[in-house]
Amino acid sequence: MSISEKLQPTGKALTPEDIVQAAIVKLTADAGAIFELDVMHAIRQLYATDKPAFARCRSAIKNNGKVRMADVDDIVKISEQEKPDVSEMFPEQRAWHEAVSGEQLLTEIKETIKQFVVADEPSLTAAALWVVFTWVHHLMQISPIAHISAPEKRCGKSVLLECLTRLSCRAIPASSISSASIYRCIERWEPTLLIDEADSFMRDNEDLRGIINSGFNKSAAFVVRCVGDDHEPTKFSTWAAKALCGIGKLPGTIEDRAIPLILRRKQPHEHTKKIRRTPESLWDDLRAKILRWTVDNQAAIKNSIPDEVDGLNDRAQDAWEPLLQVAEVAGPSWLKQARNAAISIHGLEEETLSLGVELLRDIRDTFDNKKTDRLFTRELIEGLCEDEEAPWVTYNRGKPITSRQLSNRLTEYKISSGTIRKSFDTGKGYKLEQFADAFKRYIPKGGILNDTTSQASNGGLYRDFDKRHKLETVTGETLVKASNGKGCDLVTAKKPVLVDKVQRGRI
Repeated sequence: MSISEKLQPTGKALTPEDIVQAAIVKLTADAGAIFELDVMHAIRQLYATDKPAFARCRSAIKNNGKVRMADVDDIVKISEQEKPDVSEMFPEQRAWHEAVSGEQLLTEIKETIKQFVVADEPSLTAAALWVVFTWVHHLMQISPIAHISAPEKRCGKSVLLECLTRLSCRAIPASSISSASIYRCIERWEPTLLIDEADSFMRDNEDLRGIINSGFNKSAAFVVRCVGDDHEPTKFSTWAAKALCGIGKLPGTIEDRAIPLILRRKQPHEHTKKIRRTPESLWDDLRAKILRWTVDNQAAIKNSIPDEVDGLNDRAQDAWEPLLQVAEVAGPSWLKQARNAAISIHGLEEETLSLGVELLRDIRDTFDNKKTDRLFTRELIEGLCEDEEAPWVTYNRGKPITSRQLSNRLTEYKISSGTIRKSFDTGKGYKLEQFADAFKRYIPKGGILNDTTSQASNGGLYRDFDKRHKLETVTGETLVKASNGKGCDLVTAKKPVLVDKVQRGRI
């Protein structure tokens, strides 16, 4: 909450000096208070309209000693020679002359983008919602990244980025912007940053990576950097809408915070228009309509609490929340489109597995396939490597995963090997029961072998087959006994289970 928002409930008409003085009080606990957007705006107002009040505030800031005076003076340097005027950076945006339908607006945005790029419907839906989201970004608590990607070149990534640039609120192409300028731009304008060739540009720009990674949640959207000759630690806001464009995947921490907009290369029968040949009035009118609708509906958007999309993981739920807020206020048809797009783009939770969860799943399958409740480490590794396409076959620099690497991975889930006994052999290994909690917590549709209760056994697997149940076509079949180790979670059957069925994988 900004300082002016905290003071507003007093009912007092706030002056710029009130806001700055409140920020000075807050400086004792938060050195970044003076750089909040409303405070910086108030300082500029004082400098431009009330020099005595500005001098009083500047003196108080200096006496507080928490902020470098050079930074305070930098805030008020707004002449044309020193800093660009806001109106020159972002020309004043007119609003549409009449009320706008949210559903019609989003459909128009979607159909406009569709003229210039080849993409599936869910990606176009998400792009339209993200565009409108940038105009209400200041109302939100989550800022998902629009990640434009494609498997190859010449799939229209830069074209879609240009569409977003023309339609987003206070858009700044940031591919060649300096780190210092990025921080100042975000502090001053809360713009929409649009970064082309992000896969290569971010590799050499640590500050940009910090901005991208920290700007997802509003409460943590800041970084601390040392500035000035005295290297004073200073807090900078990273709260801005961001769109990234590049080939393939980005680092996992960024992918996890993104809405993927995946494009494909057009076929000979697919045709698109050239943006440069479209009249500027097309984009002007769309921006005017977006501004009118978002201003008319900002209270409803801010207060919207859409239902979560069943099947999405927690981070995907967070990323889609602001887009669903926009869609819910726009109307039921777009809310349905948005929810379907979220499922289509991200897939359900069980379809996306991390390497650790994939290991747990394969361990569960190994126990299941071997029909046992305990495995020596060497046996578990052999089972994991039976699938030649599994990552464990080449996990150790082209060689199978080692027992130590397996142990290190499982330690993350509070699972460690121990001495186990199988028949007359003893050695290091794992029991199925050790994985029960991890299976239920991390494997989609959790549970162990149908989640049935473990059975007790005295250690023997089979006994002689009772001749009363013997079939003429079956010889020497035996019954499965229960295990004292309570590890073999086979589904309880009312009829005897035959060993030959177990061997043929029928249970």
